[in-house]
Amino acid sequence: MDFDEQGAFTGKSTVEAIKSVGCKGSLVNHSEHRIPEEQIAKTIARLKEAGLESMLCTKDAEESERYAKYEPTYIAVEPPELIGKGVSVSTARPEVVSGTVEAVAKINKTPVLCGAGVSNAADVKKAVELGAKGVLLASAYVKSGNPKKLLTDMAEAIG
Repeated sequence: MDFDEQGAFTGKSTVEAIKSVGCKGSLVNHSEHRIPEEQIAKTIARLKEAGLESMLCTKDAEESERYAKYEPTYIAVEPPELIGKGVSVSTARPEVVSGTVEAVAKINKTPVLCGAGVSNAADVKKAVELGAKGVLLASAYVKSGNPKKLLTDMAEAIG
Protein backbone atom coordinates (compact mmCIF):
# COMPACT_ATOMS: atom_id res chain seq x y z
CA MET A 1 0.00 0.00 0.00
CA ASP A 2 1.00 3.61 -0.32
CA PHE A 3 1.29 6.14 2.51
CA ASP A 4 -0.92 8.71 0.75
CA GLU A 5 -4.16 9.73 2.44
CA GLN A 6 -7.56 9.47 0.76
CA GLY A 7 -7.89 11.88 -2.15
CA ALA A 8 -6.74 12.42 -5.71
CA PHE A 9 -4.01 9.81 -5.89
CA THR A 10 -4.83 7.72 -8.95
CA GLY A 11 -3.12 4.35 -8.90
CA LYS A 12 -2.41 4.44 -5.17
CA SER A 13 -3.71 1.92 -2.64
CA THR A 14 -4.41 3.77 0.57
CA VAL A 15 -4.54 2.44 4.12
CA GLU A 16 -8.27 3.16 4.15
CA ALA A 17 -8.78 1.15 0.96
CA ILE A 18 -6.98 -1.94 2.19
CA LYS A 19 -8.65 -1.74 5.59
CA SER A 20 -12.11 -1.41 4.00
CA VAL A 21 -11.70 -4.74 2.21
CA GLY A 22 -10.66 -6.54 5.39
CA CYS A 23 -6.89 -6.64 5.09
CA LYS A 24 -5.01 -7.11 8.35
CA GLY A 25 -1.96 -5.18 7.14
CA SER A 26 0.46 -4.69 4.29
CA LEU A 27 3.89 -5.58 3.03
CA VAL A 28 6.19 -2.57 2.95
CA ASN A 29 9.33 -2.27 0.82
CA HIS A 30 9.17 -5.66 -0.89
CA SER A 31 12.11 -6.23 -3.24
CA GLU A 32 9.73 -5.88 -6.20
CA HIS A 33 8.59 -2.47 -4.92
CA ARG A 34 11.43 -0.89 -2.95
CA ILE A 35 10.74 2.55 -1.54
CA PRO A 36 12.92 5.27 0.02
CA GLU A 37 13.44 5.31 3.78
CA GLU A 38 11.23 8.37 4.27
CA GLN A 39 8.33 6.53 2.61
CA ILE A 40 9.00 3.45 4.73
CA ALA A 41 8.66 5.53 7.89
CA LYS A 42 5.46 7.24 6.67
CA THR A 43 3.91 3.99 5.49
CA ILE A 44 4.52 2.16 8.77
CA ALA A 45 3.16 5.16 10.69
CA ARG A 46 0.00 5.29 8.55
CA LEU A 47 -0.60 1.57 9.05
CA LYS A 48 -0.20 1.94 12.83
CA GLU A 49 -2.62 4.89 12.90
CA ALA A 50 -5.21 2.72 11.15
CA GLY A 51 -4.67 -0.22 13.51
CA LEU A 52 -3.09 -2.33 10.78
CA GLU A 53 0.07 -4.42 10.80
CA SER A 54 3.20 -3.81 8.75
CA MET A 55 5.53 -6.44 7.32
CA LEU A 56 8.71 -4.55 6.47
CA CYS A 57 10.81 -6.39 3.90
CA THR A 58 14.56 -5.89 4.04
CA LYS A 59 17.44 -7.32 2.06
CA ASP A 60 19.97 -7.96 4.84
CA ALA A 61 20.89 -7.51 8.50
CA GLU A 62 22.27 -4.00 8.00
CA GLU A 63 19.09 -2.70 6.40
CA SER A 64 16.97 -4.50 9.00
CA GLU A 65 18.88 -2.85 11.84
CA ARG A 66 18.62 0.58 10.20
CA TYR A 67 14.83 0.33 9.70
CA ALA A 68 13.94 -1.40 13.00
CA LYS A 69 13.64 2.05 14.60
CA TYR A 70 10.31 2.51 12.77
CA GLU A 71 8.91 -0.41 14.78
CA PRO A 72 7.09 -2.33 12.08
CA THR A 73 4.95 -5.22 13.28
CA TYR A 74 7.42 -7.63 11.63
CA ILE A 75 10.65 -7.48 9.68
CA ALA A 76 11.03 -10.07 6.92
CA VAL A 77 14.60 -10.42 5.68
CA GLU A 78 14.72 -11.54 2.06
CA PRO A 79 17.88 -11.36 -0.02
CA PRO A 80 16.43 -10.39 -3.43
CA GLU A 81 18.66 -12.77 -5.36
CA LEU A 82 17.03 -15.76 -3.63
CA ILE A 83 13.36 -14.79 -3.99
CA GLY A 84 11.40 -17.33 -6.00
CA LYS A 85 14.44 -19.50 -6.67
CA GLY A 86 13.47 -22.47 -4.49
CA VAL A 87 16.68 -22.27 -2.43
CA SER A 88 15.90 -20.97 1.02
CA VAL A 89 17.93 -18.21 2.59
CA SER A 90 17.98 -20.36 5.73
CA THR A 91 20.01 -22.95 3.79
CA ALA A 92 21.93 -20.84 1.26
CA ARG A 93 22.84 -17.98 3.61
CA PRO A 94 21.89 -18.85 7.20
CA GLU A 95 24.08 -16.03 8.53
CA VAL A 96 21.63 -13.54 6.97
CA VAL A 97 18.82 -14.89 9.12
CA SER A 98 20.76 -15.20 12.38
CA GLY A 99 22.56 -11.89 11.76
CA THR A 100 19.28 -10.09 11.18
CA VAL A 101 17.75 -11.54 14.35
CA GLU A 102 20.77 -10.33 16.33
CA ALA A 103 20.86 -6.90 14.66
CA VAL A 104 17.17 -6.16 15.21
CA ALA A 105 17.35 -7.36 18.84
CA LYS A 106 19.86 -4.55 19.51
CA ILE A 107 17.17 -2.02 18.55
CA ASN A 108 13.87 -3.49 19.77
CA LYS A 109 11.77 -6.63 19.99
CA THR A 110 10.38 -6.59 16.44
CA PRO A 111 9.89 -10.23 15.40
CA VAL A 112 12.04 -11.26 12.44
CA LEU A 113 10.73 -13.55 9.74
CA CYS A 114 12.71 -14.96 6.86
CA GLY A 115 11.68 -15.15 3.25
CA ALA A 116 13.32 -15.85 -0.08
CA GLY A 117 13.23 -19.37 -1.39
CA VAL A 118 11.37 -20.88 1.57
CA SER A 119 9.87 -23.97 -0.06
CA ASN A 120 9.28 -26.75 2.45
CA ALA A 121 8.99 -27.76 6.10
CA ALA A 122 12.76 -28.22 6.48
CA ASP A 123 13.30 -24.60 5.38
CA VAL A 124 10.83 -23.38 7.99
CA LYS A 125 12.38 -25.52 10.72
CA LYS A 126 15.87 -24.21 9.88
CA ALA A 127 14.64 -20.58 9.87
CA VAL A 128 13.18 -21.00 13.36
CA GLU A 129 16.39 -22.69 14.57
CA LEU A 130 18.27 -19.60 13.33
CA GLY A 131 16.03 -17.36 15.47
CA ALA A 132 13.29 -16.33 13.03
CA LYS A 133 9.77 -16.25 14.43
CA GLY A 134 8.32 -17.48 11.14
CA VAL A 135 8.56 -17.14 7.38
CA LEU A 136 7.25 -14.97 4.58
CA LEU A 137 5.95 -17.27 1.89
CA ALA A 138 4.77 -16.68 -1.66
CA SER A 139 6.09 -18.66 -4.65
CA ALA A 140 6.19 -22.07 -2.98
CA TYR A 141 2.59 -21.68 -1.82
CA VAL A 142 1.24 -20.25 -5.07
CA LYS A 143 2.99 -22.88 -7.20
CA SER A 144 2.18 -25.80 -4.91
CA GLY A 145 -0.03 -28.57 -6.23
CA ASN A 146 -1.37 -28.99 -2.69
CA PRO A 147 -1.05 -25.69 -0.80
CA LYS A 148 -3.00 -26.91 2.24
CA LYS A 149 -0.60 -29.85 2.72
CA LEU A 150 2.39 -27.54 2.23
CA LEU A 151 1.18 -25.16 4.95
CA THR A 152 0.25 -28.02 7.28
CA ASP A 153 3.70 -29.60 6.87
CA MET A 154 5.37 -26.24 7.48
CA ALA A 155 3.33 -25.56 10.61
CA GLU A 156 4.01 -29.04 11.97
CA ALA A 157 7.77 -28.52 11.43
CA ILE A 158 7.81 -25.84 14.10
CA GLY A 159 5.40 -27.54 16.48
